[in-house]
Amino acid sequence: MPDGPFELPTCPELANAARDCSDRAPTVFEVDDAATLEQSAAMACPGDEIRVAAGTYGARLRVAPGVRVTGEGAASTRIIGPDGDPACAASESTIQGLTLEGSGTVLLLDGVTNVSISATDLAARAGIGLWTRDSAGLVLEDIHITGGLDASAAQSLRAPLDMERVPFAGLLSQRGAASLRAVEITGFAAYGAAFAASNVTWAGGGIAQILVAGVLSEGSRTALSDVTISGGLSATDATLALMQAGLAVIGGSTATLSDVTVAEVPGVGVLSDTSMLGATGLTVSRSGRAGLWFQRGVAGVEGAPALGLESVTVEEPTGIAVRCLECLDLSITDATISAIRPVVGVGDDLQREVTSDGLQFVDFGGFVSLTRVTVGSAERVSLLLDRANAAGTGSATFAEVSLEPAANGLGLVSQSVSVDATGLQRTAEVTARDDAFAESGAVLQVDRSVFSLPPPPNVDAEGSP
Repeated sequence: MPDGPFELPTCPELANAARDCSDRAPTVFEVDDAATLEQSAAMACPGDEIRVAAGTYGARLRVAPGVRVTGEGAASTRIIGPDGDPACAASESTIQGLTLEGSGTVLLLDGVTNVSISATDLAARAGIGLWTRDSAGLVLEDIHITGGLDASAAQSLRAPLDMERVPFAGLLSQRGAASLRAVEITGFAAYGAAFAASNVTWAGGGIAQILVAGVLSEGSRTALSDVTISGGLSATDATLALMQAGLAVIGGSTATLSDVTVAEVPGVGVLSDTSMLGATGLTVSRSGRAGLWFQRGVAGVEGAPALGLESVTVEEPTGIAVRCLECLDLSITDATISAIRPVVGVGDDLQREVTSDGLQFVDFGGFVSLTRVTVGSAERVSLLLDRANAAGTGSATFAEVSLEPAANGLGLVSQSVSVDATGLQRTAEVTARDDAFAESGAVLQVDRSVFSLPPPPNVDAEGSP
């Protein structure tokens, strides 16, 4: 989240003071030039409407409490504000059917309630498209927020990003509550949308061409449904590249995802750090690093997992499909992992040059529950259970889990973990050895773990063929 150095934008006090608003019927202001637009905005009272004709206006937009501003459509009515001087709207106001363009911050909602913005485009040459602070009851519907950052311009950017000189973020919400429907955000350097200490629901729409993070949720409650995050921009700067993610849920956030797709992002598909995340119908495809990355988990609430995933597809991740580091209480049900793209590197315990892993659980506590999970084509390890936490409380339970490693890959590698593997589907004999790792082609490798194992293939419970 931006913390300087830059000057925070402000809005003037938007009171209906230029005209006596008592004892008069609502008024409709017809506007066809910039001067009339600013004059009408200064005079309007609650219940009034300002109708802005098609055209381009160089004007400061100030929407007073209870006032409605309507254009003839975002493609026809365009208001260009002075650089560094955002458009502002007060409580109970409405903006509909126009384009707002600016640099710095295009539209600022500061300490307001019940503002509605619909069928409107926000074009940010630099800075932030829509910035909301300490505001609640905001409704955004059929909104397009564009920054114009493309692949060529992204290649030249270096950390730290200067938010006053580049399209920084499409939507920034701090300490607020908002409902988003059919919102599209494209072409920003830092974030498509960033939520800090906010409560946000977002249904329909998507984010594309973002350099660092498509969606960032920090200390917030965020619910996304039918949202697509795609086409992230590549970074040549090493610092920016390490920060890249389609969706990042951090800092004690709680996120709920329903039918969310993350595709073609150069970094991690979905990152969760010290947060709770639940997802149904999540698809992550062709991520430049891991598909899903969870770390420093929090304990679940009333028996529910801190990380709960259902109906999940991870396709063509790079290196690792799902990694869980120091997690607590994770459940994955009805998941398919396929076509893991290998990445070359050395220096881990497996002593192999190529990383191509399905599921990794490292230094975890609480429980890991896998139900109806298929992991295919891992060239190194399909499922790695590597050390429960220091308290030794990590355990794993499988039901209808199928591990289908590549020809030279391992199915399951487990170290110092209590495992109930009765639901594990295997394609070869179980191998249990004292060595740290099995030879190529083994499906199960056990090292200092407690296992409950199913009978080998084609052998009944009594051991008879």
